[in-house]
Amino acid sequence: MSNIPEYSVSEISKSIKSSLEKKYNRVKIRGEISGLMRANSGHLYFNLKDEEATLSSIVWKGRANFLELLPEEGLEVIAAGKISTYMPRSNYNFIIDNIKIAGEGALLKLIEERKKKLKDLG
Repeated sequence: MSNIPEYSVSEISKSIKSSLEKKYNRVKIRGEISGLMRANSGHLYFNLKDEEATLSSIVWKGRANFLELLPEEGLEVIAAGKISTYMPRSNYNFIIDNIKIAGEGALLKLIEERKKKLKDLG
């Protein structure tokens, strides 16, 4: 056991953060939006999910106004951003800077749902 490196909690957390951000500095991830919440700060918090996994995701307030598409509950999207960690809690998150609807079929579904909603409203 003497050959195993020893780290402080902060050291290992910084190393993990650095590794994640280096490897996943710019990625696109496809998933369904769930648990959407707009915080008082203006940040958007939600999960991207598929059949097998859930990924905590954040859109910072400064980016939210510039998104091509505002997140909506249940919408399937392709989001671009980076993977990072929040060291005080050892959580990793997908920090999103852009969102697009996933595919033509999803866009058509969204349009039809909005048309129906508007028709119902008069």
